[in-house]
Amino acid sequence: MQSANWQSLAHGQTQHCDFQLATVHHAYLSEGPTMRFFKLIFTLIFAFIIVVIGAVFLMPKDRLAKEALKRAEAQIGRVITVNGSVDLGFFPNLYVRMQNLSIANADWSNMGPMVQARELRVGVALIPALSGEVQVTELRLDQPHVILEKSSSGLVNWDFAATVRSPDDQATAEAKATGDVVKANAPDVANPTGGMPSISLPRAVIQGGKFEYRDHQSDAIMLLSNVDLTLQMPSIDSAMTAEGSFVLSKEQISYDVKLANLSQILQGEKTNASVNIDAKGGTVTFDGNVSTGPELDGRLLMNIADTSGFASAFGVSVAQLPTNLGASVKGATQISVTSDRVSLGDMQFGLGANAISGTASIALGGKPKVSGTLNLGDFDLRSGPVASGSKSTSNGGTASSSEQTSEPSSTGWSKAKIDASALNAVDANVNFSAVAVRTDTVSLGQISGAISVENGRLVADINRMDAYSGQAQGQAVVNARSGLSMSAKLKGAGFEVQGLLGDLIGQDKVQGKTNFSVDLWASGGSVDALIRSLSGAGQLAIQSGRWTGIDLDKILRSGQVEKGTTVFDDMSASFNIAGGVVDNRDLKFTLPNFETTGRGQVDLGNRSLDYTISPKATKARGGEGISVPLRIQGSWDKPKLTPDMQAVIDQNLAKEKAELEAKAKEKIEAEKKKLEAKVKEKLGVSSQDGQSVEDAVRQKIEEEAKKGLLNLLGKK
Repeated sequence: MQSANWQSLAHGQTQHCDFQLATVHHAYLSEGPTMRFFKLIFTLIFAFIIVVIGAVFLMPKDRLAKEALKRAEAQIGRVITVNGSVDLGFFPNLYVRMQNLSIANADWSNMGPMVQARELRVGVALIPALSGEVQVTELRLDQPHVILEKSSSGLVNWDFAATVRSPDDQATAEAKATGDVVKANAPDVANPTGGMPSISLPRAVIQGGKFEYRDHQSDAIMLLSNVDLTLQMPSIDSAMTAEGSFVLSKEQISYDVKLANLSQILQGEKTNASVNIDAKGGTVTFDGNVSTGPELDGRLLMNIADTSGFASAFGVSVAQLPTNLGASVKGATQISVTSDRVSLGDMQFGLGANAISGTASIALGGKPKVSGTLNLGDFDLRSGPVASGSKSTSNGGTASSSEQTSEPSSTGWSKAKIDASALNAVDANVNFSAVAVRTDTVSLGQISGAISVENGRLVADINRMDAYSGQAQGQAVVNARSGLSMSAKLKGAGFEVQGLLGDLIGQDKVQGKTNFSVDLWASGGSVDALIRSLSGAGQLAIQSGRWTGIDLDKILRSGQVEKGTTVFDDMSASFNIAGGVVDNRDLKFTLPNFETTGRGQVDLGNRSLDYTISPKATKARGGEGISVPLRIQGSWDKPKLTPDMQAVIDQNLAKEKAELEAKAKEKIEAEKKKLEAKVKEKLGVSSQDGQSVEDAVRQKIEEEAKKGLLNLLGKK
């Protein structure tokens, strides 16, 4: 009688399992392939456990294992093989332990089994299981090797739907085989909602796992090794925690995940989650809502001391970044992720000494498209670490040349290759503003504008740029579509010349305020190449200026080149640039009692100049004036100043020179006439009217020759 009861119990429980698995399978088929692999784990557990409960007292363990494998295979449509021992026990809890377990891969794969494991052990509370509730007391998977694949045609090996019979067909076929009348998809007594069975996992462990992902369309490969996981889930409708680690790209990554309700996730609903990821160089934390869309919405916190190291842990190669340009990242943002967009709100990030705030949105699918608004604060764009003692003045300029930290090297411009490939990675349309911006060459004050990037071409429209006590507007373009080229159109007013030239070319000898306009273009893969290819045109004017290093007044008064300071009222010039050489021919500036002009060339590529300045004392020489041109030649680091004496003569003694030349010509003519007269007298030659001395002499010689010839012939 007791045996009959157990048989009845076993048969009834098995039949109950069929209803429940059919219901689960119906829900399984309605899910997308993203969740099916995860649900597979619970389906296998449920199939094994129910079979064990129904027949543990009636079947040998080998037959019982085969029956469990048969039912599990029916659910996934894949062959499950156990090449090792199978152990069963039921005190104090029911458990199943199988060694060398494998699950076959999709028929189109040649990578071998989809899942292999050294050992699988499942423990279940016996008494609750008899009433249909699965309380897993232990789940341990030792050294699993899981291969996830995407075929060249787009199929994925974790999508089991194509190899599994429909729930109606499966339930009907099994009912006919047992002689029972079964109504497909009947509601489950223990689980009337028709969802996942009631499962609890007080503790689940994966140890020493290896997970592979291979995409045969893109040839992408991801390998996780040394995968360790400890999972706790009192019930499928309660909170779940998971923690562990894995190795990716030879670096260990630790994680800690908490889900408020796993059942909601499996049903495609949102649930609260917190995730903490700790890798080499930093940590990332998320707290918010997640679903299987994939979608998430919550707060993201980042504390990364070494961006390059952190990225390398995830297999991403990032060059060593400057201190204030991402070498470290610390901050938070409200993040929202859907299948086609990532949105960042209330961003507050620190990049070294730089602080960025604002909003951003990234459209996914193909090339990312970024849009948003950024406040850069006091932004340091210098490529090196922050130099001590470098300060920006309130107007955005530099206090003095002694405080400069990024002057061009006296040995020449940098020939390091400029990598602008990032411009081809994204398209963008971003509005920006900053309190101040410092670069390797210039220091700016308040700036605002918009940046757009399209297919590797960046356009920066500058609505306002305060710098060196002045203000400018314009547009700059960086084009990396084919090589690298740059252009700029700027107009500025009120700029302090000393700070501007000090930052641009390392010279701070000229002071004053300038208005300017430039239209420039350059191409090349380095700063050196860009400078040497620079072309364009521009003009400038300076008011109330000083030129330190030369005293034109003393030069004009004493004729000697002496160091000092020249004060001028105004200066103006226009210029053309070709091949990195600036050509100017109309420099004019006014000093007290002097007018000065200049012309020459400045070779930016070779950092040299050849320029002549011609100051003129307007009141000298009775108001006619006197000019003492100065020629400036050589390297602009150590230029040589010398008076141009030829120019002094040409510009100041032109009248005297002409008078002397006229007098000299008269004297030469007089001497010539005296000489001709003496020749005539000696030779006895007289010239006819209009006949030159040379012709008269030639005629005299011919006549004498004729006489001599007649004498020889005996004729007179």
